[in-house]
Amino acid sequence: MKGLIEMSSNLLATLFEGLDVINLRFIHEDGRRSPSIMQLYEDGDAMHDSVHKYQSQGYHAYFGVAVRDSIEGNGGQDNLLFSRAMFLDIDEVGVTSEEVDKRATEAGYPTPTFTVLTGGGVHCYWILDQPADLRNRDQRDDFKKRLQILAKAMGGDTSCADSARILRIPGTINMKPERGRFECEIDID
Repeated sequence: MKGLIEMSSNLLATLFEGLDVINLRFIHEDGRRSPSIMQLYEDGDAMHDSVHKYQSQGYHAYFGVAVRDSIEGNGGQDNLLFSRAMFLDIDEVGVTSEEVDKRATEAGYPTPTFTVLTGGGVHCYWILDQPADLRNRDQRDDFKKRLQILAKAMGGDTSCADSARILRIPGTINMKPERGRFECEIDID
């Protein structure tokens, strides 16, 4: 790991601050899942320790894009507070940031604020001027529809368009054998 905190700091520091609750999830290469871990974003050492522990045991490392409401809650829909970004998962090996930017322009969207290369495609993030409130079902449904429209327009995975979505943490390793232990990284132009 090239330094989780360094690799992910720009993205995570844009999505989370101070006492925001971040959801960490770990899924083993064989499909086993860890418990959903809720941590305060400001506790970067605990986050780094969790990621290092699970990655060293063959787990993929993910984070919930939306801020969670309660550290005692779970990672699901009913524990969402807000999201500071729209996001998209494109599962196309070899897709480039340039291709993503072209798709965005052609679909009438700005280029993504952050693009994370995952080894199996890209995760894209558009930072919102105002966070999207996700505290009630109608707000979550509206956000999901917006994510689905974005995914369809950009050739993304519409099944990953939900408010409680987890995506790969930059600076961690994609453990899928066909990816050759690819280190996920933010593509910087």
